[in-house]
Amino acid sequence: MNLYLNRAINALTAAHPLQPIWQIYLSQIQAQALNFAVETKLFATLLKASSAAQLAQQHHLHAENTKYLLQLLASLQVLDEHADQNNQTMYRIKSELIPYLDPQSDQYCGDALLFRQNVIQSVSAQLPNMFAPNFQMQIREAKNIELAWALAAQIQIAQEQAAVTTHIVNILSDLIPEFKSAKQCLDVGAGAGLISMFLAEKFTQLDCTLLELPSVIETIRPNLNQHPAQHRLHCISSTIEDIQFDRSYDIIWCSSVLHFVGDPATTLAKLLGALSAQGVLICCHSEIDPLHHQPLVQSYYLNMRMQKNYVPKKGEIYETLKKLGCGDIQVIEDVQFPVTPLDVLIARK
Repeated sequence: MNLYLNRAINALTAAHPLQPIWQIYLSQIQAQALNFAVETKLFATLLKASSAAQLAQQHHLHAENTKYLLQLLASLQVLDEHADQNNQTMYRIKSELIPYLDPQSDQYCGDALLFRQNVIQSVSAQLPNMFAPNFQMQIREAKNIELAWALAAQIQIAQEQAAVTTHIVNILSDLIPEFKSAKQCLDVGAGAGLISMFLAEKFTQLDCTLLELPSVIETIRPNLNQHPAQHRLHCISSTIEDIQFDRSYDIIWCSSVLHFVGDPATTLAKLLGALSAQGVLICCHSEIDPLHHQPLVQSYYLNMRMQKNYVPKKGEIYETLKKLGCGDIQVIEDVQFPVTPLDVLIARK
């Protein structure tokens, strides 16, 4: 009897084959709940333990529904919960998330999260049209693209560079010995410029040149001018495809740039041509691995692939660099950049 009961219980509680699909649909509710919490600054209050009633009163929300929201966020591992001395459930941001959800933190990512959510919603809304047999790739005006990048540099890119990417660069620059003696660094697609600012501050002998679109340079220049190493921060307003380099660089940082160029191999050749004899090219991009499931990568880059942007297959950039004459290429796979992991290639001639 016990054996039969155990088998019955196992059959009743086993995950249904549809569960992964249900989870995908439910994730939309989870995203909207999180988005609401970020938009309404709930996390600023939840830096300290708070009950649902206290939170609802402070933010003028429905008390009972706020309780359900907090229970959901706790189930998603965003909040910790515990009972106080009166057996009232109290909620607080998980300690490891505080730097990124505290508006006073220099690693705050709230605006970047909202920006990401808006972009994801916009892309999702476009998907049905992209499967039509007569679908044609959208052609956006270059100026509109440039202005969009400038806006992203102010919000999403700036916060994510501060919270995530500079930490990665710090580890990589310790790993790569050439940084200690390098004189010139080129930051291709510099975004908010925090990578160059970080490196110029860490390595006092290093001059950093930021290559970006003119509107982006105009947006970030005030921050560069206020930086302690401003005299070693230089700007080039151009695309990587239009620029003709008149000097060589000991370090070249190129992250997620190749997705937006017409000919990635030509761009890599140009970067290697600008690399000094003993220099290092650090090339960071997501790559599609046909042998492994990559739900994050496949989701994030679906729209780009449909729009015919370059998203390399696993090992493709490595092989291109080999053909271009790089004799020493180190690959670090699945480095945890914002949203999706990237493969980091450290290449020397």
